[in-house]
Amino acid sequence: MAKFVNPFVDMAFKRISGREESKRLMIDFLNAVIGDKNPVLVDLENAATRLGMTFDEEVAYQRALKRMWDYDAVMEGEREYARAKGLEEGLEQGLAEGREKGLAEGREEERLSMAMSLKSLGVDVETIAKASGLSIEKIESL
Repeated sequence: MAKFVNPFVDMAFKRISGREESKRLMIDFLNAVIGDKNPVLVDLENAATRLGMTFDEEVAYQRALKRMWDYDAVMEGEREYARAKGLEEGLEQGLAEGREKGLAEGREEERLSMAMSLKSLGVDVETIAKASGLSIEKIESL
């Protein structure tokens, strides 16, 4: 059965590529083989840099990395919550404004309808203006 080299645990690989004098060569090699646009390279470059770490340094690094990922996840959750809350508040405000505008238009329509009815019954314009709150000019134009 063939054994594959795992750069994270293979001691020979760590011994060869994890030395300080080999670090730049290893990074250049990875850049040449994989290319600097590949997201895998970022992880491999981090691995190449970490190969010289002691066990305690690696544990501390992994904990710091986990804290960073946890923080990013929390912040993304907060952004999602704020976005949803803003949309909800905006929708409520829009509905309230729309309702108010609709009621105002309905009241105006009702006043115009009442003025037209009174005018058709022969009520004088001044009385209609007092009863409806419309201007005399508006009533005369009906």
